[in-house]
Amino acid sequence: MQLFTDKDSWLSGDNLARSLFFIIFLLFPMIVLPFSGLYLESFKYLWLSLGVVAISFFCLIKAYKNKNWRLTKNPIIYGLLAIVGATFLTATLSESPLNALLSFEKDSFFSILFLSAIAFLPLAIYRVKDDLLKFSFLLGLTSFFTALLELVLLLASRFLNWSIFKNYQGLISLSWFDRSLFFGLVVVISLVLFEFFARKKSWRLKVLSLLPLIISMLFLVLTNYLAVWLMLAFCSLALIVFLIRRSGWVEMISLPALILTISIVFVIFSAQTSWLSKGVNYVQQSLRVNIFEVRPNWSSTWAVTRMAIKADPLTGVGPTLFWRAWDLYKPKGVNDSPYWNTDFNYGIGFIPSMVTTGGLLGLLGWLAFLLATIFVVAKSALVFWQKPDEKNSLLIFSFLPVVYLLSSLIFRIPGLVNLALLFIFLGWLMVAWKETGIDSNEWTTGKDEKKAAFASRLSWLAFICLVLIFIWLMLNLFLLLLSQRSSTLASMGKFDQSVRRLELVNLLSHSDFYERQLVEVKFLQLSNFVNTATSSSKDNQEKFTNYFNGIKTTGEKAVKLDPNNYLNWLVLARPYAFVATLGVTGAENIANSFYQKALALNPHNPGIWLEMGRFSLALKKEDEAKDRIKKALDLKANYLGAHLVLAQIYLNNGSLNLAVKEAEDAVRSSPNDYNAWFLLGYLKYEQGKVEEATQIFSRSIQIQPDFANAKYYVGLSLDRLGQREEALSVFRELLVSNPDNQLLKKIISNLNAGRSALAEPEAPKSTKKDKKK
Repeated sequence: MQLFTDKDSWLSGDNLARSLFFIIFLLFPMIVLPFSGLYLESFKYLWLSLGVVAISFFCLIKAYKNKNWRLTKNPIIYGLLAIVGATFLTATLSESPLNALLSFEKDSFFSILFLSAIAFLPLAIYRVKDDLLKFSFLLGLTSFFTALLELVLLLASRFLNWSIFKNYQGLISLSWFDRSLFFGLVVVISLVLFEFFARKKSWRLKVLSLLPLIISMLFLVLTNYLAVWLMLAFCSLALIVFLIRRSGWVEMISLPALILTISIVFVIFSAQTSWLSKGVNYVQQSLRVNIFEVRPNWSSTWAVTRMAIKADPLTGVGPTLFWRAWDLYKPKGVNDSPYWNTDFNYGIGFIPSMVTTGGLLGLLGWLAFLLATIFVVAKSALVFWQKPDEKNSLLIFSFLPVVYLLSSLIFRIPGLVNLALLFIFLGWLMVAWKETGIDSNEWTTGKDEKKAAFASRLSWLAFICLVLIFIWLMLNLFLLLLSQRSSTLASMGKFDQSVRRLELVNLLSHSDFYERQLVEVKFLQLSNFVNTATSSSKDNQEKFTNYFNGIKTTGEKAVKLDPNNYLNWLVLARPYAFVATLGVTGAENIANSFYQKALALNPHNPGIWLEMGRFSLALKKEDEAKDRIKKALDLKANYLGAHLVLAQIYLNNGSLNLAVKEAEDAVRSSPNDYNAWFLLGYLKYEQGKVEEATQIFSRSIQIQPDFANAKYYVGLSLDRLGQREEALSVFRELLVSNPDNQLLKKIISNLNAGRSALAEPEAPKSTKKDKKK
């Protein structure tokens, strides 16, 4: 297959755009090494963005040379304009317009604009009618190698104890569902390629078409997502119907029929108790493949959406701010789950989340996009049905992947790879409409002198915009790398170097995220200084003041950038709480006021009340601490941390029975937490219920075999029960792992001498000297 079929120079703008298009998008699923310093999604985002800018640049060269801009009149374009326009309006009217417009979240205006721009690229670069076939064929081949590499890395990370494989994250996405969705798409593409292109060709093409399908099916079996099987079953069934229309009922026995049968089998036996699911689960556990993903369900997403639209019907909470609506309106029952403290960025699916963040404007925009796409797909299916020839098969090539990927937007959050492929195939669908003659109308600037001049100016304006976008993307790449390097330095204890890098990041950016990161590192720097300072000299006092003022200034910048983010108020409250415990006058009131502002923005978060309770406890205000801890428990009755702190407060007050009750509640709320069992055992030990305490300590050790504190108290308990040989064995085992511990040596000496473990050694007997006569 040749990419270039004309006699133009390979270095022409047209050919360079075409080359880049195939390189960028065919390598997109596998381009990121999973061991790089950059986060996988971040690198893919930058690869995609820079690639789109580069392709657009060379397309502009072509438009400038021709002095003419042309664009097909396809309903999908109206749908794309609707979602871009709705996202722009809701972003500018949101509480955090800068983040909503320019952040790298998948639902920001910038992301939606770039994804929509991707749909125009196939229109700009295609040269001949079989370009879609070439793209699909090459995508299948690259996905085959991607799957092989994924499989090799998965096995290596499981069975090879090499440090390079420990941080393996995946190639396509961090999410196993996203990988499964991608390989399901490859199966759909491979089926269409085989049935409409390779089946009557050479055996080599048949093999090359089937290899991606076979290895992709293996990944689908490994991940075993019901949603993917359902979508694959629907697309296989649709393909069978079109094949029957083309060739008759003989197509009932075909490759799509086999895939349909396999899909239906996995759907039928999708229950976890079925023999098929048990077999797949065994393989997953053997390979350490965890397909479990946490996300809001339909009911919680609807509850949050309903309240968000009620609060702001027109624009919702704004793009990228689903997490804020979640904090304000999440159902009360969420706090009883293990994920009560998760600020979800999306709901059950991409489109439902966009309704939450976009309000009625977002709903209308996405509804217009869906209706336009459905109309184009339905029209394409009708055209093929009326005339199922080779030319119209281009429609099948393009709209089946669109149907497959578009359906996932309703009940899932696809990753960047699958989102990009959806918009690419939307572009190919518009190309197919043009090639099959369904709609050949175009917008054009025309070629007379005035219109040509306008096209030239438009090209120059677009060129300037692309240069600015390129500079902005490279700046963000630099800031991201610098921020990650700063985090690494902070983890190594090199706080001064970390702070300098983050200060440069914040000088060049306008993000509360980076400001918040700088506050946290400066706070670590201050804590380290307080812990290592050997005197309260004037120089040290000045350093302390400078450190704290730096934290204060940076925290205030974060709050100014986004006063509606509760995290900004929390990072500002913590340094004040810290210095309040050191006796700084007025810091307590300021810290409490900031905590209250964080609570107002996230009223259902018991973690804030617990943090406030610990702050009160550090200030020796135990009654206030108890009140705050109880408010945390009102929000989350099974809150382990709150029960443990409350038990500690009761223990400090001598209310041993109340402390035991709280510890028992803690064990009931988290039966697999070894600290909870240890605290309960300690309290039972203090009550004199030594035999019961021994059993409880043993349960803590069963959960955490290396828990030295629990073993220590098991030894003491056995000693009090008179089982000194067993106690001696426990303490000797502890001494092996703690050879320099003098207390253990003393206990072992006491037990060997027949004394109790914690007995003081007897003083040596003094002898009186004979008096001189």
